[in-house]
Amino acid sequence: MDFREIQYVLAIRDHQTLSGAARSLDITQPSISKFLQNLERKLQVKLFDRIDNKLILTYAGEQYVETGLKILDLNRQLQNNLNDINQKFRGRLSIGITPTRGRYVLPNTLPAFKRQYPNYKVRIMEGGVQELNNALSEGKIDLAIYTVTDGYFAGFNYEQICKEEVVMVISPDNKLARFTEKRAGRKHPWIDINRMGDEVFFMVDPKFRTRKIADRIMMESVIFPETITLESVESVLSIIASGIGVGFCTDMCEKYFYTPRKLLFCSVGNNNNEWDFVIAYRKNVYLSDAAKLFIEITKEKFKGIGI
Repeated sequence: MDFREIQYVLAIRDHQTLSGAARSLDITQPSISKFLQNLERKLQVKLFDRIDNKLILTYAGEQYVETGLKILDLNRQLQNNLNDINQKFRGRLSIGITPTRGRYVLPNTLPAFKRQYPNYKVRIMEGGVQELNNALSEGKIDLAIYTVTDGYFAGFNYEQICKEEVVMVISPDNKLARFTEKRAGRKHPWIDINRMGDEVFFMVDPKFRTRKIADRIMMESVIFPETITLESVESVLSIIASGIGVGFCTDMCEKYFYTPRKLLFCSVGNNNNEWDFVIAYRKNVYLSDAAKLFIEITKEKFKGIGI
């Protein structure tokens, strides 16, 4: 089992077709077809079954992939360890991050990191939280940056960056803005969501965690307003800044998302609606000095925000 073999088998597993795997590897389909035939002949076992025109791992294939991922991961840890010992400041750091986070976290962290590790290759993977957790478990990424709402995994270590709150956003010109009030234990001016029944609510897509919290807040209210779903928080904030409607986002948006007019960010509901913004990495693996530095830079850049 060598590194090229493992990478080819992983490509077939991920794309479930020889043509898709070949495109991702930048080789021809006959080449990868011949590779698979030769590998299965050498191992004397089938790694894939063809089911509904898709190549699906057999039990033997699953065992091959599980071992192969461990080999790739151990090699990556070894290289990171040797780089630190030799102090050549060369290596690779793979970071997973949710797309919305990437728009403001990476511009505020990567420049400082590259100044200290200019020869390091940084690989960025964007995806949902579950996708990032899977990639982290398989050793495809070194660090994952996201928010925790559904509990912590026993196999990961977590470095808390800060706490965030899901808040309501309104225009300061909205007639309801005068009803905000200070409340003990709430970070932002509090407003009664039950006053918002006549407003249009601009909501992000349900695939985002912010929407899940927003839906819970709405269910706890007594209003049933008109709602419009949009694909991005930027669109939500831009429309509200134009003077129409209300919506939800995290309070981090107040600092890192530009709108032509300053918005009012309000605590709502009976709960704090907070979550932990974290960097996760696997337990019992070698964490390079570069990865440690990236964690420290991120914590420093966002220290005190949202707390």
